[in-house]
Amino acid sequence: MEIVWSPQSLEDIEKIGDYIAEDSPQNAAKFVSENIDSVERLQTYPESGMLIEENPMFRHVVHQGYSIVYYLENNQVNIITVLSPGRLLKR
Repeated sequence: MEIVWSPQSLEDIEKIGDYIAEDSPQNAAKFVSENIDSVERLQTYPESGMLIEENPMFRHVVHQGYSIVYYLENNQVNIITVLSPGRLLKR
């Protein structure tokens, strides 16, 4: 399975990393790296993410409270956004 990050999801990761870097650039780099690692396992186990109750077309994996939202299509894992803790996916 190929992993495809949307422009929105890349922007989300960058903003979160920038925010964390204000206090600790080292923690920011670690956070971004760990998020990417948590997505890489979807190449082998694409259906391992939890279904999103409001719209079962989407799944998500959670890392340190952040939800990485994706859907499967044509042998691709399409990452659409990264949500901060407490944020919900809009319908």
